[in-house]
Amino acid sequence: MSVKTTSDRRAIRGSTCLRWVLAALLAAGAAAQLACTERQVERADAELEQADEKAGEQARELGARADEAGRRLEEGLERGAENVERSLDKAAREIEPIARDMLDDAEISVRVKARLAADPDVNALHIDVDTVDGRVTLNGKVETAHQREEAEDLARRTPGVREVVNLIQVAGQAS
Repeated sequence: MSVKTTSDRRAIRGSTCLRWVLAALLAAGAAAQLACTERQVERADAELEQADEKAGEQARELGARADEAGRRLEEGLERGAENVERSLDKAAREIEPIARDMLDDAEISVRVKARLAADPDVNALHIDVDTVDGRVTLNGKVETAHQREEAEDLARRTPGVREVVNLIQVAGQAS
């Protein structure tokens, strides 16, 4: 394009100048916006760092609380186990005499039954022996009154027997 007049040239120069001014203004605006964006990024980074530190503090605090709760739970379990152990010891002390008496009664019954079985005059297969608190009860059937009396005598002479209840029936006799 050819420039014909001075005024045209001035207009073109003004237009070019205007373009440069506009370009400079655009560049300055972009630079300002870029600077503003960088500040926002820096601010966001700082906020993120603060949030990260706060989260770390909270995590440490929660960890300490969890440790404390675990310690308390462990102490509670230990106390519970100690209570159970004491209760079992107490129960054993309370039950031991009862169990000993029951075992003593069973032992007395076995001794009486063994004496009856060892005596050739008594038919021990037909005599039941029950013992409670050293009191022996004989029950069953024998063929003679002598066998009945012999069974009672053997039971009375057995160690640990306090009393004998003889319910043995003699075959052929009315009860």
